[in-house]
Amino acid sequence: RTIRIGDRTEAIFKAVELFERPILAYRSREEAQPAFWFVVIPKEVYLLGRPHSYVPRDQREPSQSPAGTRWVRRSVRAGQALLFPEDRGVADMQLYARNFHNQLKAKLLRDKVALQIVRETTLTPDFKRSDGRPLRGTQDPATIAWNLCTTAFFKGEGKPWKLASVRDGVCYIGLVFKQDPSGQGGANACCGAQRFLDSGDGVVFRGAMGPWWSPDRKEYHLSRQAAEQLAGIVVAEYTKQRGAPPRELFVHGRAAFSPEEWAGFSAAVPAATNLVGVRIRRTSDLKLFRPGTLPVMRGLAHKATPSRAYLWTTGYIPRLDTYPGWETPNPISVEIVRGEQQIETVLADVLGLTKLNYNACDFSTSMPVTLSFANLASICSTS
Repeated sequence: RTIRIGDRTEAIFKAVELFERPILAYRSREEAQPAFWFVVIPKEVYLLGRPHSYVPRDQREPSQSPAGTRWVRRSVRAGQALLFPEDRGVADMQLYARNFHNQLKAKLLRDKVALQIVRETTLTPDFKRSDGRPLRGTQDPATIAWNLCTTAFFKGEGKPWKLASVRDGVCYIGLVFKQDPSGQGGANACCGAQRFLDSGDGVVFRGAMGPWWSPDRKEYHLSRQAAEQLAGIVVAEYTKQRGAPPRELFVHGRAAFSPEEWAGFSAAVPAATNLVGVRIRRTSDLKLFRPGTLPVMRGLAHKATPSRAYLWTTGYIPRLDTYPGWETPNPISVEIVRGEQQIETVLADVLGLTKLNYNACDFSTSMPVTLSFANLASICSTS
């Protein structure tokens, strides 16, 4: 009934609470704690827990929130302070996206609860339509088993695989931005950084909230102070773990770095560290074709200039003797926009980072792990 509440923000928020509360209750009363949780959700929660889900009018359940909810929402969007505790409870709903999967993970992350959400129809694919056909297509049982077992190993703090060759003393930062759904305090976006080491270990850092969106350029950019603060946190954590600052620090972003932004990064990095800014974007302005039925190989690069190249992170994989895709693969654009480094070195690093997304359990991903989490991470709600 909760997931069918007409107000989708309230429905998803309160449906998440139904799963969140028993997990937290178990943590508070039991001494032995699991490394992570499997959360199996039924078909209806999956269908109605997505950002643009819709409940037919004749199936909607009434709101469970107190009267005046609409007024509270308008106040939150206007950045006004709320006096009464019951109003602040309604305001909390506005802090999260209308996404059951992301919201449950974000809320439990505050209590350091790792979990894997699985659709019930994945585990029991014998769900049928009225005409007897399968309810949905699923992967073969071996692939499902591989994904679930790899996930369990990784979230149990194991490393399923590692790169064969890496350069010592290198640190990679993926800079991402998310809109702040509450709009409180005049801050319309928050920034975050996902740091990866040469070992593949990753940590997410939350940066400052602020008006980082530029309507003119249609890009996000930090102020000098915010950039210095964020980079300083990353360098300090690296030094704490490794005993010395990184020899090379690569900052990956989807947009070029403004002079003010780059000055902030530079101020936080020791003089002995080679700081390099790299812009990585998806692109479809160049396609390559090869004779026969197979596409170009994964790992192929075309150097357009000494500092910019196209890199095919998807394509034919000789070791697997297949191309795990449907359409002609598009390259990504990789450009050194700040600092100095050989473009070949940067391309090799980016290609390696496409194999370090342990959550995906795939052979590789199209974007490096430093940026592939950008559309999923709930950095506004968690740190």
